[in-house]
Amino acid sequence: MTTALTSHTFSPDMATVIFNSDKLFGVSSSFVGRKPSNEDEYDSKITPHGGLFAIYDGHGGPQISTYLKRNLLRRINDDDDDTNLSLFLELDDEMKRMISSVGTSGSTMTLVIPKKINNVWEITTVNLGDSPAFLIQRDQYKTLITYHNPTDIEEMTRIQMAGGIVGWSSGCNRVCGLAMSRAFGDYRKYTHSFLQLDIKDKGVIAEPSISTHQAKNGDFILIASDGLTEPKEMTPEFISLFLYEKWNNSPKNTTVLKEIAQDLIIRSGQFGSRDNISVTLICLSVENQ
Repeated sequence: MTTALTSHTFSPDMATVIFNSDKLFGVSSSFVGRKPSNEDEYDSKITPHGGLFAIYDGHGGPQISTYLKRNLLRRINDDDDDTNLSLFLELDDEMKRMISSVGTSGSTMTLVIPKKINNVWEITTVNLGDSPAFLIQRDQYKTLITYHNPTDIEEMTRIQMAGGIVGWSSGCNRVCGLAMSRAFGDYRKYTHSFLQLDIKDKGVIAEPSISTHQAKNGDFILIASDGLTEPKEMTPEFISLFLYEKWNNSPKNTTVLKEIAQDLIIRSGQFGSRDNISVTLICLSVENQ
């Protein structure tokens, strides 16, 4: 039986940042959950046309997610919001050369870049791994990321062509022990049938998926670590309905967005999430009262 966690248990220890501009406003919150330490990181940067918002879900230690928080967004030009693939591959190579400080940890990345030009919103999403992001329009939602996991046929084929091993373990398909097929970091060996396999050479690449989407004023963007959606009850449908029910009956401001983000974290904990839980919630172009 799942032990329900009360809001009193969760709320006091949530790290929270509020951001605001003339084009959007929102909040990021993170909670350690049932883990001994928090390996999640979040970051944001307001730009002239919108902003850049990222969540990094670390595994095997916080070193890679922390390094990404300190370095990634500041390398993206505010004017052109450059999402050239080479930036991410170069950053992964850079961290590999610093293995003495970053160790063998790894991290997902979900970076969402909303840009408003001539009253039209274009949303660019760049992701590695399985940290979810949704565009929420009233009680409807759209998935903004490509999920990188070894269950996907294309990903499995790519990994096997590279000489990687995909197998079932601890309830899911894994590649060289990892539950995701793309990530930053993970500069380590994996033992299989007495062979020492280099995970990065065997299919766990740092090449992200990039996609673009259209949005309109009043839409929401939600980015999270997968701890939020780990419980089966925390579906995108549930999240969308929960958000709008609260939003429609409240003042339209960052205080309410903070309450919604933290309430979602609380709900995920009550439903039994065992992971760190981080949420960034953004409202596009509704006046912050």
